[in-house]
Amino acid sequence: MPRYRLAAFDMDGTLLNSDKEIPASAIEACRRAWKAGKILALDTGRAVSELSLYPFSEMGIRYGACACGTVIYDFEARRVLATRTIPKELIPILVEASRKEDLMFQAMIDGIGYVEAADVERMDHFRMGVYQPLYRATSSFAEDIRAFALENADRINKINMYHTSPESRARTLERLSGLPLDFTFAETTSLETTPQGVSKGTGLADLCDVLGIPIEEAIGVGDAFNDVPMLKAAGLGAAMGNSNEEAIRAADVVVKDNKVIMLTSSSPAAQSKRGIHQGSSFDDVVNAYGDDYQASEYGAQIHYEYTFKTDDGKTGILRFAVSKNSQAVEYISVRLADEQTDGAKQAFLAYHKDISGHHLQEAFQLLTPDFQTSVGGYDGYAPGYANTLSSDVSNIRQIASGGNKTTF
Repeated sequence: MPRYRLAAFDMDGTLLNSDKEIPASAIEACRRAWKAGKILALDTGRAVSELSLYPFSEMGIRYGACACGTVIYDFEARRVLATRTIPKELIPILVEASRKEDLMFQAMIDGIGYVEAADVERMDHFRMGVYQPLYRATSSFAEDIRAFALENADRINKINMYHTSPESRARTLERLSGLPLDFTFAETTSLETTPQGVSKGTGLADLCDVLGIPIEEAIGVGDAFNDVPMLKAAGLGAAMGNSNEEAIRAADVVVKDNKVIMLTSSSPAAQSKRGIHQGSSFDDVVNAYGDDYQASEYGAQIHYEYTFKTDDGKTGILRFAVSKNSQAVEYISVRLADEQTDGAKQAFLAYHKDISGHHLQEAFQLLTPDFQTSVGGYDGYAPGYANTLSSDVSNIRQIASGGNKTTF
């Protein structure tokens, strides 16, 4: 077991809450790690300039792999340690593609984010309104951002294009397909462009090289698709409890409220007590565990979940993620059940099943009394579900939980 010396954190969805603030509990946890002699860093898609409003020096966070691994930065010395740039001959192609959609264009150079001031005032239009105060306070402004990008084509680390819709983003990606670049979807409508082969994973590796630390002794913490390379590259990949499925699959552990809540297999060497491992067939799973499972679709996989009791009487969930095509197990995970979340999920599934089956009276009874009243009783509720759009539901993921509310 390696002694972990460095921990690198994603920002949005990991260190930051939904209000884009760092909770006091996260600040205190970082301080404890720092005082214990650990090296703390960021591994973020943000430009260095976009990090100036946060108290990283007080938290002991000295280094950053910024702009999706293209800029390695020392916050204490205020110095760029290493950079990677997009090939200059590709910048005109990116600029021309950006002119074909209504979008906000951002260029990052040596850790500084450049935009047009007029676009910042329209960030709601580009589905990025929550970031408007940040961009107003930290961006550098170009009168014509595309002309600026062309003038500085040999210095650009990363380009972000914020679209008005996912469909617009998809059209831009289609126009750019085939270029020797890496593209990542972020937020609702953002398309991030970095040099080919450069990611948060290579950023973590570059940071470790600069500091002389084996990457096996680094922890990577994240929650989203663009964190997957970091989670895979780190000696220990930790996904947040609110992570998407890709991040959970890439991680070694899943954490929530400072506790490990899920373990995920990372190779065929890991197997269940009954001998199931990555590569086992679905028939092997059923032969070992029976057919008393809950199944749900997720992209190209079907997740089969079995419940069990731990030694101290808690409910655990054993998941086998099986490929639809090969019918082989692609990963195994085990976690403790969150009774509130799992109860909410089951209530949602029951509600959707009743609606899809046109059992509207049963569905209505699943609503809270206050909500029943707000929709005008059953007579006001039923007409809205005379027709439904779908007979099944899948890809359910918890995205928030607090108080008596869980959001999927």
